[in-house]
Amino acid sequence: DGRPDDLRAQLIPPCFVYKTTRLPDVLAKLRREQKHLAVVTDEFGGTLGVITMEDVLEELVGDIWDEKDVVENEVVTRPDGGYELDGAMTLSDFLELLDWNEDALDDADSTTVGGWTLERFGTFPKVGDSFRYENLTVTVLAMDGRRVERVLVQPDPDADKDA
Repeated sequence: DGRPDDLRAQLIPPCFVYKTTRLPDVLAKLRREQKHLAVVTDEFGGTLGVITMEDVLEELVGDIWDEKDVVENEVVTRPDGGYELDGAMTLSDFLELLDWNEDALDDADSTTVGGWTLERFGTFPKVGDSFRYENLTVTVLAMDGRRVERVLVQPDPDADKDA
């Protein structure tokens, strides 16, 4: 009949996990309590965020795609030899793509192409801003607020001629 008491009867007690709980233990707790979502807490009992069963499974076994996920190519190879990259691409994948030594970007504090791009600029770039690194020109193609969303990486065509 729409009274608040009726709504309270429908509430389900949340599942809580501490911030340092190991993922297999989070998964076991979610399964045991038959929940798909847990509230992550800190040492003061405050809420840090939420974690879903899908989050846990993706960390353990890799991406899980469903019909609602938008498939976006992390790398688009262009006819001119350049690459359009997702800013979320890891630097290790970036180095592998370029066939560079894995310690080539050891001076970077970031773990993603977008973070590395921000580091190189030292500020928030605008779409179209670019910089040179080794034999590459990196151009910002898209920003999402203060996050580098996509970049264009173009190897210098003359770099191979010296080899």
